[in-house]
Amino acid sequence: MAGPRAAQDALLKDFRPYAWLAALVFVLYARCLNFGLIYLDDNIFLQKQFDFLADWRNFSVLFRKDAFIGTSGHFYRPLLISTFMVDAHLWGGAVGLWHASNIVFHAASCALVFRILSRFCKRAPAFLLAAAFAAHPALSSAMAWVCGRTDTVFALWALGSFHCFQLFLESGKPRWALAHLALLAGAFLTKELAIVVSLACLSYSVLVDNRPTPAFWRRLILAGWAAELGAWGVIRKIVLHPQSDYSVPGGARSVLAGLPALLVYWGKTLLPLNLSPYPILPDSPYAWGAAAVVIAALAFLRIKPTQRPTALWGLLWFVLFLAPSFVYPDKHIQPVLYEYRLYLPLLGALVFFSRVDFIAEFDLRRGSRAAAAGLLLSALAALSWTNESSYRDAFSAWRRAAVYSPDSAVVHSQLGLAYVMEKDYSHAEAEYSNCIALEPEMRGAHSNLGAVYMNEGRWEDAREQFHLDLEANPGDYDTLRNLGLALRALREKSSQKK
Repeated sequence: MAGPRAAQDALLKDFRPYAWLAALVFVLYARCLNFGLIYLDDNIFLQKQFDFLADWRNFSVLFRKDAFIGTSGHFYRPLLISTFMVDAHLWGGAVGLWHASNIVFHAASCALVFRILSRFCKRAPAFLLAAAFAAHPALSSAMAWVCGRTDTVFALWALGSFHCFQLFLESGKPRWALAHLALLAGAFLTKELAIVVSLACLSYSVLVDNRPTPAFWRRLILAGWAAELGAWGVIRKIVLHPQSDYSVPGGARSVLAGLPALLVYWGKTLLPLNLSPYPILPDSPYAWGAAAVVIAALAFLRIKPTQRPTALWGLLWFVLFLAPSFVYPDKHIQPVLYEYRLYLPLLGALVFFSRVDFIAEFDLRRGSRAAAAGLLLSALAALSWTNESSYRDAFSAWRRAAVYSPDSAVVHSQLGLAYVMEKDYSHAEAEYSNCIALEPEMRGAHSNLGAVYMNEGRWEDAREQFHLDLEANPGDYDTLRNLGLALRALREKSSQKK
């Protein structure tokens, strides 16, 4: 057995697991460097706000504006947007190269996942689970879509903060408590989800690692949590008020309404099929989620009673980092179940399965288990490779989205735009008509269809669509301009007949 043991030691010794994980991430996602825009927020940063991001003097402005630099008013994420500013200087307008940052962020997060999981199990199973995280198909949008980095950047701060909390509980050393709080502050400036990091840490100290630590530093951490949450709330209110429509009652209602999505997300965690760039709840099947629940229940039976509190904590982590994503500030917006939001919750699922006996005892020296692990990772990699292809360009993304979310007006509108960019006006007309049929009052829907009619020289139809759009959105500049062009064309056409 010396040979297999030596091979396992060679694979997992020192910093080699991190190198293997980084290599896996690069092999899987390197082709994203050739991907373009899918026109889902990414065009805002690479086109509309590019000049702003390309000027370093605007760095401090990021801390005084919302995440879309004044075009929205619901998200305060200055550290996230600063990564776009770095990309604007490194790569200019080379869209594909902006994905390089996404890949680097994912590789770094995988390293943190491995370190955290190493606290729950031996290096071999921790490496297997971290590799599954690296290759998981539901996370591929975080690399293949420029704006998918939202949760990879947040993960660096949140996972780093949590890992320092782990180290503090293990050692009782003050430096880890301070590092935990410093990284948590960064998480607050990256995404709103930071509000649950302290809850995850607190529950960890109760269910998983409740060893005694210095009372002073425990109280300091509690005070730090409260101070950072309060400061973030005040700053966010000053920056976004009165634009933000968030409220505690409204948020609670959104979470309750979104609870069925937990089943959908759990299904995509264990059975990552039917993946889409723009999934919505009405078009999401529950069957895969139900099957995944059965798998988890059977797995729970293979967990030793002494390990079940840790497994349950893993499930709690999954819910804590997923439920807040169900909160939508605008009740008129149809919630979207973006798959990159599984980025942080997936760690909880991995902790849960790390307690299953045959995974906790995983050893590369056992040929059958090593082969099974290889098949699992190969399957995940193949599915991830297929899913990331959907983000190659706008047409690929929205055509796939239309397959899995046929009842989304936004999807048909965006697919119509993709057809317009291809100058395929007949298909664009069909998609915009589908959009209007699903949501007649959608802002810009009639105007978009009118623009298609203009390109086809159907001026009377265009005029009618622009009037319909102005009834819902009076004063819209682009629609008024296009209406003027249509009326002028009709006058010229009438003059020619005379």
